[in-house]
Amino acid sequence: MIVQRINEIQEHDLGALLGKPDIGIKSRQLLQEEIGKNGQGRLLDFKYIIIKPGMVCPSHRNDYFEANIIISGQAKIKCGTQEYVLGEGDLAYADTSELYELVNIGNLPLKLLAVNVYENKKKIVNAPKGK
Repeated sequence: MIVQRINEIQEHDLGALLGKPDIGIKSRQLLQEEIGKNGQGRLLDFKYIIIKPGMVCPSHRNDYFEANIIISGQAKIKCGTQEYVLGEGDLAYADTSELYELVNIGNLPLKLLAVNVYENKKKIVNAPKGK
């Protein structure tokens, strides 16, 4: 079993990692583990993300499958011509072909859990092992 304590994990400026510093998005790498037989096939990745009120995670497309689960706050997700308003407990899933943008439309920080699945990749960061 792996156990992670959110306050023991280093916070990163996600905007800086995207080449857009100061966009008000922080991230903590909770877990990254190879799954499947003999570590072949998929990489499972969990991130805790906080987006400041009024801030935007710019329009992007991933090379992995991603599910965003809203922990608290309000988000607007734009995907193509469609827009969705999401709140606590809601989930948005994007496959590798979808271009989307995520906006914090609330007055409080938007907190979400991003669950990513990479195909045919090995561990890409040294996420801390649980205790």
